[in-house]
Amino acid sequence: MNILYVGAGSFRFPSFVAQVLEHNRTSDAPIRGIWAVDVSPRAAAAARRVSDALLALAQVAPGRGVELHWLGGPDLRPSDLPEDLSAMIVGIRAQGPGSRRTDERIARRLGLMGQETVGIGGLAMALRNVPGVLGWARRVAELRPGAWIVNLTNPAGIVTQALADAGHERVVGVCDTPAELSARTRAYLDRQGIRDAAPGYFGLNHLGYIVEARRPGGADARDALPRTVQAARAHSDYLAAFGEAYLATHRSLPSEYVLYYHLWRTLEQAPGAMTRARAVEELTRRFRALGRGQEPSAVRSAYRELLEERSRGYMRQELTAALAPPGERDRGELSGAGYARIALEVLRCVSGLSREPLVLNLPLGAVAGIAVPAALGMGRDDVVETHVTLDPQGWRSALARPPELEADAAALVAEMKAYDRLAARAAAHLDRDAFFAAWWVNPLLRDVRVAERALAELVRAYPALGPLAR
Repeated sequence: MNILYVGAGSFRFPSFVAQVLEHNRTSDAPIRGIWAVDVSPRAAAAARRVSDALLALAQVAPGRGVELHWLGGPDLRPSDLPEDLSAMIVGIRAQGPGSRRTDERIARRLGLMGQETVGIGGLAMALRNVPGVLGWARRVAELRPGAWIVNLTNPAGIVTQALADAGHERVVGVCDTPAELSARTRAYLDRQGIRDAAPGYFGLNHLGYIVEARRPGGADARDALPRTVQAARAHSDYLAAFGEAYLATHRSLPSEYVLYYHLWRTLEQAPGAMTRARAVEELTRRFRALGRGQEPSAVRSAYRELLEERSRGYMRQELTAALAPPGERDRGELSGAGYARIALEVLRCVSGLSREPLVLNLPLGAVAGIAVPAALGMGRDDVVETHVTLDPQGWRSALARPPELEADAAALVAEMKAYDRLAARAAAHLDRDAFFAAWWVNPLLRDVRVAERALAELVRAYPALGPLAR
């Protein structure tokens, strides 16, 4: 396999290189080359230093290493890529890491939720990122038709929806939150004496649920899932924040992002609840300084420490506001490493090397054997996030039965799927009407008095969004 990685100046790229090296140790189909590109020379240089340190320390047999090819810029030419390109992994942040702080400031001024992928932060990120991802996808489709697109760009559901709407068929979206929740659920059930349980996940990106938990043999194990705050703390730190009444009346387990829809007043008013951007900017600054005058082993250690620190801080302020005390943050997988592992497993699946169940963002029409409740109002073109496997005939649902959601969860998923469609259209075409339609649908936005002010603020901050103002 040969891979193009767009956005290789990110935290995640060296983790992907490490995953590839581990894959190559034992695989009969190693990844021979990674073609890496980033629009920021400074970011690319940092990721290159860290990746080179990992490569220097790798203990692999001859012929099982991987060659990194760093491209000079975003203008791809046919000669830049191998003829047998298997896939493009794309994980970009248009306007750089400082855009997150800009979005948080706009949200504060408007009195809105400012989390990066939820509310106005998510809409702003989609408006910035979708055009760039579509541009890369078009160019790769022209140069190497047939290559898969593995999207790591947030908001993953909206970006993957935009790619599917643009006609790209070999596309999947990746997020590590469902994998983490599934792993936590398996571990929790294991402690209850239910070994080797198989959780099943369904919903949208950053709005999904564990909708089933099967014992070996197929028996339902959902009755063993946490139904009290005390039990919830043993499962996940965030789950206890939903409270006794919610847990007692729901058989499905929500992912952590569902908190924003049920506790938005608490989270919005929490002191410092919208300051994650500053922490991420500091981590990015330190990441970009790695490898200067350091031995490879020191670079590797410092990189691991940064990943751990980034992971520990994730959603920390929100949990501090929602819980007293919030508990320890243990994500199970390092931030960045989870994405890298899933992206690699996707490549293994599409190459016929694995049939491991994965939670991916895919259009419903691309998934065989899935029956979605009519109440969700979804069609074949709608991207969902769910457990799937890949066999020679294509993607297949890994759920044992049609997903069952409580009334409130089903209503929220249906509402937010309508939002995803409209936000994808607004971002792909800089469509003003679609922007406002998306705003009216999203329960974290919706305020008609704020909508035009928000659009004006976004256009002022990001001039490339100018067509939305006309």
